[in-house]
Amino acid sequence: MFGYKIYKVRGISMSPEIVDKSYVVAKQNNKANWFPKINSILIFYHYKYGILVKRLTEADNHGNHWFCSNCEYSLSKEQIGPIKKENIYGKVLLVISKKKIGFYI
Repeated sequence: MFGYKIYKVRGISMSPEIVDKSYVVAKQNNKANWFPKINSILIFYHYKYGILVKRLTEADNHGNHWFCSNCEYSLSKEQIGPIKKENIYGKVLLVISKKKIGFYI
């Protein structure tokens, strides 16, 4: 819908910023020259875990993007592994939960 998509979050890996059963609105990545900023919260596809919401921690010289969770009990950067830009769906701009609404611009 106009370059934005709504996702429902399941799990606590991004708590306390994004809690279980929150909704996030993401701006879709549809430009070849789009480069996400470090520390952005992004939505991407992982071959083993499916669609994930994580924080970008690093982008290397080989086109790989590395992510982490907020929660220490979730997947590590090494478990997630490198993600190519074409597997990044978009950047989280808005988080809606029962207790708050948060903007990430």
